[in-house]
Amino acid sequence: MSLEFQLKNRHAGEPVVTRNPVANLVVTGIVGLIAIFLDVATSTSFINFGAFTAFTLVNASVCSTMCASAGPGSS
Repeated sequence: MSLEFQLKNRHAGEPVVTRNPVANLVVTGIVGLIAIFLDVATSTSFINFGAFTAFTLVNASVCSTMCASAGPGSS
């Protein structure tokens, strides 16, 4: 479509709306700037804790989904 200039002509003159989550981008940037001043041991412990938390939450959501789908009368 871009080779036929359909995208360019269809949206010409319209204002650009990015719809980016600006607050989330700012928080991520602040965390990244704080991480510059951490040593390797501290940053590794944060990474390990984050991975453990994510693993735990995924397993909890799978268990809750399985328990919800195995309602009364299901085999």
